Amino acid sequence: MRLFFVVIDGMGDRPDLRLGGKTPLEYANTPNLDRLASRGITGLVYTVGKRIAPESDIAVASLFGNKPSNYCGRGPVEAIGAGMEMRDGYLALRFNFATVKGDKIVDRRVGRSLTEREARRLVNSLSKIKLPVKFEIKHTVGHRGVVVFKGWFSRWITNIDPAYKNEGYGVAVKNPSSVVKRARPMNKTRAARFSAGLVNTFYKLSREILLEHPINKRRIKNGKLPANAILLRDAGNCVPKFRNLSEYFGYQWYAVVGMPLEQAIAKLSGMKVKSFSYPKHWNIHSYTKTEVKNMKSKTRRDGLYYLHFKQTDIAGHDADPKLKAELIEMIDSFFSDKENDLVIVTADHATPCSLGSHSGDPVPLLIYHPFIRSDSVSFFSERSCRRGKLGIILGYRLMPRVKRMFFSYTRKV
Repeated sequence: MRLFFVVIDGMGDRPDLRLGGKTPLEYANTPNLDRLASRGITGLVYTVGKRIAPESDIAVASLFGNKPSNYCGRGPVEAIGAGMEMRDGYLALRFNFATVKGDKIVDRRVGRSLTEREARRLVNSLSKIKLPVKFEIKHTVGHRGVVVFKGWFSRWITNIDPAYKNEGYGVAVKNPSSVVKRARPMNKTRAARFSAGLVNTFYKLSREILLEHPINKRRIKNGKLPANAILLRDAGNCVPKFRNLSEYFGYQWYAVVGMPLEQAIAKLSGMKVKSFSYPKHWNIHSYTKTEVKNMKSKTRRDGLYYLHFKQTDIAGHDADPKLKAELIEMIDSFFSDKENDLVIVTADHATPCSLGSHSGDPVPLLIYHPFIRSDSVSFFSERSCRRGKLGIILGYRLMPRVKRMFFSYTRKV
C-alpha cells in the first residue's frame, strides 16, 4: 500500500468575484479530488493556530506533528535545504531580492524576472562584504536566498521585510507596510542588540553594492526592475529538532519535493528525499507539469510519501485566481489512479488571491482510503469541507490520526 501526504501550497482561498463568487478550488475542474472527497472524509485544518497566517515552514512542520511552540525559525531550515553549514548559535535568515526606491518597496520579488545567473552573480558580490564576523550567503531558487552569520547570536530580532513578523516563527502581516524596516532587538540582551545591529549593517552594505551593480544597471537599461535590495526575515539560531516520521511509523518515509525549504523539512523529519530540478526558464505551467510528472514517476512503488506542490501559492501571491484554478486542475491529474491508496490532501496555509498574501483561514482537508466510511461531502473545496466528518482540527494533531489509520488499514489489506 502507498500512503500519500500531499500538501498543495497556498491552496486555501476565499470566494472571488472574478470567478463568479467561487474560490479557485471550487472553480477548477477537479474530478479526481472530488471523487476521493466523495468516497473519503473531509474537514478543515488550522495548520498552526486559529486565525494565524503562517509561513510554509512552520505550517508543514506542524502538519508533521511538531508543536509550533517548539520551533526556532525558518532561516536555519532554508540554510540546511541550501546545503549550508548550520550550527546552534549561528544566525540564519531567508531573504528576497527586491526592487526598492528609497525605503519604499516597489516589487518584493523583482517582478519574478531575476535569472539564476543574475542572482548568483549578485550573491557573489554580496559575499565580499566585510563584517566583524564570518558569514555565508547563497542563492536558492528564483528571487530567494539565505545568509548565515557564524558565531553565537540571538534569533529574537524583528524582520527587515515588513510583510512578515517574528513570533518565534514567521507570521504574515495583514495589510503590511511597503516601507523597509530596520531590525530591532526583541529583548534587552546583548546578543539580541548585536544581532539586530549586524543584520542592519549587512542590509546597508548590500544595498550600496546592489545599487551600483552592473547587472542592475543593465536591467534598468533593458526596462526591467533592478534587484537592488534584499528583504531579510525569519531569523533562527538553532538546528530544528523535528519528529522523525520514519521512526514514528516504523517505515521509511520518502519526500518528492523540488524546493530547498521542503527538502530540509523532509530530511529533518527522517525522510529520504527524491528531489528533482525545475525547468531553467521560468514558466509556472511548465513548473507544475514538472512537479506532477516527477511525483508520478517517483512514487510508483509501495511506500510512505510526502509530496509538496508549490506553484499554487505563487498564483495566490500574484492575485491571479484563474491561474490558480488552472494549476489546481493540473495537480488534480496526479490523483487519477489512487483508489487503492491512503491519501491525505491539504494545504500549508491559505493564500487568497483577493489579498495576495497568506491569511489565517483554515484550509481544506481530505483523507481517503477504500475501506474508509465516507461522510456526506461530494466535492473538495473550502466550503464543502466545512461540513465534513473531521470537523476543524489543529495541524499538529493530524499526523497521529494518519498513523492510526495507516496501521488500521494495513492490517486489513
